[in-house]
Amino acid sequence: MKTRLLITLFLIPGMMAIQTGESFSQSEFRLQNDSTYLNVYDSNNESWELSGVVYNEYDLGLLINSVTANSDRIPTAMTEYIYQNTRLDELRSYSSINGSWTNDQHHSFFYDGNGLLAERLVMRWYNNAWVNLNKFAYSYDEDDRLIVYNREVWRNSVWTDLAADSSFYNEDGQLVERSARLKSTGEYLTRQLYQYDVQGRKNQQLRQDFINDEWININRTFYYYDNCGAPSFTETEQWLDGEWQTATRSEIFNSYEFGLNTDFIPVCLKGRTRYIPLESLDRFLTRGACPGECIEEAAESKGFTNADIQKDKACPFVVYPNPARERITVKMTDYTCPVTEIVLMDYYGRVIKTLFPRGSTELQIDLINLRKGNYILKLTADTVYSTIISKQ
Repeated sequence: MKTRLLITLFLIPGMMAIQTGESFSQSEFRLQNDSTYLNVYDSNNESWELSGVVYNEYDLGLLINSVTANSDRIPTAMTEYIYQNTRLDELRSYSSINGSWTNDQHHSFFYDGNGLLAERLVMRWYNNAWVNLNKFAYSYDEDDRLIVYNREVWRNSVWTDLAADSSFYNEDGQLVERSARLKSTGEYLTRQLYQYDVQGRKNQQLRQDFINDEWININRTFYYYDNCGAPSFTETEQWLDGEWQTATRSEIFNSYEFGLNTDFIPVCLKGRTRYIPLESLDRFLTRGACPGECIEEAAESKGFTNADIQKDKACPFVVYPNPARERITVKMTDYTCPVTEIVLMDYYGRVIKTLFPRGSTELQIDLINLRKGNYILKLTADTVYSTIISKQ
């Protein structure tokens, strides 16, 4: 953990990217990173070998504790996260020495009137006392995006300017470059370059160091996700002898926390989003599904035609609001004619979501990830009904 924290001083914006679990969505479930298995590549045997594991603990969706263990599962480092309400207030790291936890570093976080991180003070444990180590000051643009943070070091009992880390964004607001330079000379030290996929997820990160007046490749990391967009694993390559060589791999294991009133959740199975009863989740997971909506929906083999719809009979349901921005509610109005399946489709007949009411008289359908436009809602009861849904 100590090594990771030292690297962090230049390469990430002051611990602001701490994973605290995704907040509850309209579907009432939250993603949490339970553990990450760290592996190194053995080029001689052409195989992966476990080098360590990071275990995370949460409370009400907030990361409160991380423990790093070695390949023998023996704890070597621990980090505690302390919050004021839901805002990170302190971070305390420890090292394991002879089986006992020993103080390592202490981070204090200070915020401005807008709730943005303004300053971070880092102290280290030395000679049985806390002493100053680093101080960081953060600046933002009008969109509250971090643009630069300055690092000072504690030397000869005074704070001394050391480096500035600047962030650059593309027209879509995505971070594309971060670079650090010495304040005394303006000379560059290191930089990170970022790339994204069509869904806006980071899929590659390249680190370069400025050596002998040129940027030299150091490593690059590739990010991989499951069909629902949750992080799955990363692979890092090192630049050695003029070529990229496989170095490390991190396998990410997640869990899901559900809201108290959750009855149905979305899952992605074989490229299709379905809404299923919560008690059926395990069965779908064993079939290869992931909790959440599909990032990319597979095309339906059969198109949607007007012959599939019975328009003359009164619908045994109402849909509201319509048009809608975030979600619609489907309420059953004829209990003698139960609805057994609800399918949301686009105009090409491709299935977006499938729900099974199973006796429920009212269901909500999230529209938040859909583009603006019209969609077809098809319900199966004594016959097939349909209505048009407008997403604003």
